[in-house]
Amino acid sequence: MRQPLDVLDAERVAAEARAPAHGRAAARRELYWEILSGGSGFLLTVFIWFHVFDVGSLLFGPEGFDRLAEFLEGLYIAQPIVIIVALLFFAHAVAAARKIPARVRERRRLNRLAREMAGAGKQWVAGEGAERPHEDSRLWVWQVRTGMLILVLGSFHIGLMTLDTFTALWGERHGMEAATTMERVAAGLSWFYFLLLVLLAIHASAGIYRLAVKWGVASRSSRRGLKRFARIFGAAFLAAGLFVLAVMAGWLPAPFAFLLGS
Repeated sequence: MRQPLDVLDAERVAAEARAPAHGRAAARRELYWEILSGGSGFLLTVFIWFHVFDVGSLLFGPEGFDRLAEFLEGLYIAQPIVIIVALLFFAHAVAAARKIPARVRERRRLNRLAREMAGAGKQWVAGEGAERPHEDSRLWVWQVRTGMLILVLGSFHIGLMTLDTFTALWGERHGMEAATTMERVAAGLSWFYFLLLVLLAIHASAGIYRLAVKWGVASRSSRRGLKRFARIFGAAFLAAGLFVLAVMAGWLPAPFAFLLGS
């Protein structure tokens, strides 16, 4: 009488042992995706700051931009960076897209959720709402929305920079040139880059906060402090980027051009 029970117990134990193993494998895959998404996003955030300072060489006039471009391209630093950034950009897009609503029905739900949270926020501020909307959820909605737009605009920008770096399609030589860059921006791309800067400021600041919370930084620092840091980060990036854009578009003169005799 014990044999059937032993067999049944063995099968049950084996089934229970298989389930956690399958669960661990799924959790491990999910962890890899999270590392890819968060790691690529963090590296891209670091890069956009360096990119602002790189393009900020225009503050020293066109000669400052051309000197830096020729230096980076002459040492073969710019070429691999363009390739690495393109790979990071698309890796981040693929990893993050797993959590972005892909179907029309899901996007409608996302938009409806965003409207409901916005309405609840207004009621809360007015003292009429019973519950305060979850702020982290609102950040996630904004991160998803800006991410979808950055995928389109950023792909165009990376493609343009790739052509500038590896071809002489718009310039007199291979590589980026101040004259070509400023002419394009002044001709109409200024509003394109203005929108891209705003989207990047929102997306990167929200991403930094959510990445810090996800990986336990909030256990050592309050979420309020993290949100304050993210806002300062986004505002500083936007201010620096807009100042460089204004010089690039010719709205402001290069403030340090005199240092190079320009």
